[in-house]
Amino acid sequence: MPVITIAQSKGGAGKTTLALALASEFEALGGSVYMLDADRQNSLLNWHRDRLAAGRGGDSKIQVEDASQLRDADIGAAVRVVHEGCRKV
Repeated sequence: MPVITIAQSKGGAGKTTLALALASEFEALGGSVYMLDADRQNSLLNWHRDRLAAGRGGDSKIQVEDASQLRDADIGAAVRVVHEGCRKV
């Protein structure tokens, strides 16, 4: 299973937009997507919650988890845990 990391310290660089576009396209091709939102604004997480609250995406294969409280040094370990868990499915 591929792991794609989109990272940039500059705000407004299009990270969230790119992540959503890639996730939506991968899901449309039949894939499952697990996203960690490490941004303190939680834009991905809010998008996901708003989508579910509006009655869309209930059968979606896109999952978004809040990783905004993790220290930068811990993000890699979180990605490895998710990656290992997905391999078992």
